[in-house]
Amino acid sequence: MLVLQRLAPWLSTYDDTLTPSSPRLSWLPFALNHAPLFYATCLCAAVHLDRFSPVRDQRKLLWYKVETLRLTNQALSIPSEGATDQMILVALILLHFNVSDKIRANEGE
Repeated sequence: MLVLQRLAPWLSTYDDTLTPSSPRLSWLPFALNHAPLFYATCLCAAVHLDRFSPVRDQRKLLWYKVETLRLTNQALSIPSEGATDQMILVALILLHFNVSDKIRANEGE
């Protein structure tokens, strides 16, 4: 954890003394406890790393997206899970990558 705090302090900060009305300093604890958000986070990391240093096998990126969608569909079947902050964030992450992929595809034409 010390290395994580040194390399990415914004990712590792978490304050238990915050009240429900004040914002959290990090979304990582939520991602670790919510499977769709965790895989959406992995998808974000994989896509960003791919843009920095492209991977040869694009199926790895697709796997994270498919797994995120599978877990999201599974969670959406639970009524109390459908409109949580975590699920809204997952939807925004998936939407962002779908829109940015289409923009990149159109730029290449």
